[in-house]
Amino acid sequence: MSKNKLHYDDSGYVYGYGDLPGTQFVEVENFEDALQAFSSRKSLRIVDGELVIEVSREEKMKEVLRARDELLAESDLLRVRLLDSEDIAGAIDTLGRQRLAIYRQALRDVTLQDPFAVTWPTLETTDE
Repeated sequence: MSKNKLHYDDSGYVYGYGDLPGTQFVEVENFEDALQAFSSRKSLRIVDGELVIEVSREEKMKEVLRARDELLAESDLLRVRLLDSEDIAGAIDTLGRQRLAIYRQALRDVTLQDPFAVTWPTLETTDE
């Protein structure tokens, strides 16, 4: 009996390894890689009889959050510059404030999207 068996469901997702009777399985050569990925909560799938190791949804969301947080920090600087220029000019830039607020809210809403298919917002800078 081979211990290099990965058991998977009808969608191809691996849910176990070793000898499990009465289940779909595939024997893999890179079993140690599969075990390491499995223990680190990566997503393992069998596609056309081959093992595919994917980043977990949790890991991908962490990547998205890091990128989102960097963009929010950059927008903090934009906000400070906008307020400084308003103070210097003595006038409130309502349109600029609205654009920045919409952009920042869209960045916060990124977490509502599928982390594998994020559509990143852009700050509209067109002059009207």
